[in-house]
Amino acid sequence: GLYNTKLELYSDPGKKTPLSRVTSGSTVYVSRWNDLQSQAPSGGSNGFNCNFVNVDIGGKVTSVLLENPQGKSVTNLTDAFKNLAKGKKVKLYSDNQKKKEVSVDSLCTLVGKTLYL
Repeated sequence: GLYNTKLELYSDPGKKTPLSRVTSGSTVYVSRWNDLQSQAPSGGSNGFNCNFVNVDIGGKVTSVLLENPQGKSVTNLTDAFKNLAKGKKVKLYSDNQKKKEVSVDSLCTLVGKTLYL
């Protein structure tokens, strides 16, 4: 957890631009306070520390981690989406018209994208 952990927020993965205020919909890069050792991820994570997808549920957007920690896939993704759907059948779409359905198994190809539930 993040309890009692001092964090620094940045607007770029290289930790060059600190944030004093976060705006809705923006990407935030987080580092432990005074951690000069850690670096931006390389290669496989599309520039993100952990792979994730955003999920739009009736106009409210939330994020779901696909791995945590970086490189370790989350094993209960179907349960996470069922929880977001409040027990209803989970149907994820890649478009806001809800015509292009995607499966939970294909989420690794949609890292950083917004899906619709």
